[in-house]
Amino acid sequence: MARQMAMEDGVYWYSDPGNGLTPDATTLNEHSISRRKFAPNHFDRMVNGKMLPPLFNVIEPYYNDINEYYPLFEKLFIERGGLEIMDGGQYLMYPVHVIKPKIRAKFPNAKIVEIIPDDIEKVIQHYLNTVSNFPAYLSLKDFRPNYLTSHAQRLEQNKDATMRELYDRFHLAWGLFGEIPDYEDHVRTTLTRLVQERVQNP
Repeated sequence: MARQMAMEDGVYWYSDPGNGLTPDATTLNEHSISRRKFAPNHFDRMVNGKMLPPLFNVIEPYYNDINEYYPLFEKLFIERGGLEIMDGGQYLMYPVHVIKPKIRAKFPNAKIVEIIPDDIEKVIQHYLNTVSNFPAYLSLKDFRPNYLTSHAQRLEQNKDATMRELYDRFHLAWGLFGEIPDYEDHVRTTLTRLVQERVQNP
């Protein structure tokens, strides 16, 4: 959907060899970012070879207090051309996985396009075939603080793990303390809860 939106006037496309130079360029090549091997439509927020800073669920686990991050977000967003693109009359797409009230609280002028699926099982199976196979470790070196949260420590110790493997490795250690849902049950519970939150927070 985001790639389709980028074909419209007024929506910026993150043209980059790793993403595809145009929104409809989904064929994989030697430049394609690793996540596109599992989800060809995936893209990073690249502007002139630099990534715009991440938001919400991507960066929050790396901070003890996410409010520490937003001065850095603003600085890098401006330095890397985000504000210039917006001042030029184009929207910047930021796919996120949080509810509308949280987005509006931080970005009251954002235009929000929300996807609420009518077939949650289809979404779950898509997730298991794509995101589950993504590398769990994100260096995010330009965006992280100079300390490691418990989440960041786990990632530093498991740099080669996929999202599924990271869950399995971490929860295997905790299995001694009680029954832990297997990964598919965890995904089903999490995605169902997220959809319910969207329905309840229009």
